[in-house]
Amino acid sequence: MSLTNRSIQSSMWILFMGLFQRGAGIISMIILARLLTPTDFGIVALATILVFLFDTLSELGNKQYIISKLDVNDDDLNTAWTLNIIFKLVIWVVFLLLIPYISQYMEKPEIAPALYLLSLLLPIQAMGNPGVWLYLRELNYRPFVKVTMVSKTLGFITVISLALLFENYWAMLIGTLLGYLVPVILSYYIHPFRPSLSLNRAKVQSSYSQWIIFKGLVGYSRSQVDSMLITKFFDLKIVGVYTMLKNISAIPGQQIIAPLVEPLLAVFSKSKNDKVNLSYQFNLSMLVVLIMVMPIAVLLFNFHFQIIGIILGSEWVQHSNLLAAMIFLLISFSISGILTQILIALDKVKFIFYYDVISFIAAAGILIFLQGQSIETFTWARSLIAIFTSIFLLAFVIWQLKTSYIHSFSLILLPVLSSLIAIYLAKLIVTLFSAEGIVELIITGFIFGILYLTILAIALSTYKKPQEIIQLKIILNDYLKNVQNKIKAFK
Repeated sequence: MSLTNRSIQSSMWILFMGLFQRGAGIISMIILARLLTPTDFGIVALATILVFLFDTLSELGNKQYIISKLDVNDDDLNTAWTLNIIFKLVIWVVFLLLIPYISQYMEKPEIAPALYLLSLLLPIQAMGNPGVWLYLRELNYRPFVKVTMVSKTLGFITVISLALLFENYWAMLIGTLLGYLVPVILSYYIHPFRPSLSLNRAKVQSSYSQWIIFKGLVGYSRSQVDSMLITKFFDLKIVGVYTMLKNISAIPGQQIIAPLVEPLLAVFSKSKNDKVNLSYQFNLSMLVVLIMVMPIAVLLFNFHFQIIGIILGSEWVQHSNLLAAMIFLLISFSISGILTQILIALDKVKFIFYYDVISFIAAAGILIFLQGQSIETFTWARSLIAIFTSIFLLAFVIWQLKTSYIHSFSLILLPVLSSLIAIYLAKLIVTLFSAEGIVELIITGFIFGILYLTILAIALSTYKKPQEIIQLKIILNDYLKNVQNKIKAFK
């Protein structure tokens, strides 16, 4: 099986895993939004941001090191596991000591109990079996599907039961902990490797990890700079609303786009010495991701009110316009994953660090300048900052690959223009039906989908020579044949 096909097959397994995971998450979100208040979500959001900030501080990049290393032995795995335990336990203790001061600085003392409980994530994550990373090297994601199904099912039952019983934010905190504990336990079931304490390869891994730690910290701070500042500028209710809508806007990126991107580090690493093949893999990845993300972004922008009303209920719709502004965060997240993976494969970790530092400082400076403005102004500013910095990073990657800007951007613009033309025509057609609310959403979505695929197919057919288009057509034809064969077999 070719590297491209293995990557696609791996993506499909991750996609299935993500769909199951997010399916349970969406159902849980719909129920919890009606049982709990925006303030409850605000407390959980603030606790999560702070805990994962310290978790990022403890991230040594062991998984990336194992995946990208050409040859891996037991010493590599044992050292990675040992360093992980030591570092995460040290950071955990430091965090516990800082919790009283953090809650006082934030002027929100009610978050302290939540921080103490959620901090257990750090030692829990440190105990996972590093042997499962070998599956990632082989692009074998099938074992993770079983783990996801078990952990998400248990987490869903636990969260909903506790929410019905107590009707407060503790249900979400306990559910989050369980969502990390179960995969750690099952990691020893799905892989036979049994780690032991060792520091034999500590010097080698430390040299790799030093930039990963700083990159992770700055990268997390850059991605969460808006959430961090909102917790200081606004009350917990607004924090809860903003975080909930941001999570909804991130669903397509996390559960549809991220599965496509995750195997790319292994794919890019194998092609990094062949710039022509690497450029082809990059352009194909960008094209596939944008074909999937653009129609989602367009629908979120045009039907935010109806979507929030359906998912969260009437208590949340007054702020649904924030979701429209967040589509640029979705697009930025989707393409940034590919850009980061290819730069890591090209050993440009230092550049990613500098890029994250500069973009974080720029974003923080602009958003701090907007203190006192409305949450709508704040959200639009954050989204535009994200998309402009991503465009800059895209231009840098194309320059590094020494490929054609015209070629790469012409491929990227195909799904962008197709989706914009399709939604314009769909809305014109729907005006003939005088539909409103959910009915309008359903009719427009159906017409838009047909128009988008038709326009995209016509646009793709005009490209005869680009290897990316040829490969995409082959993939689509193979997929359609498989679907037809399964339908015939079913009959």
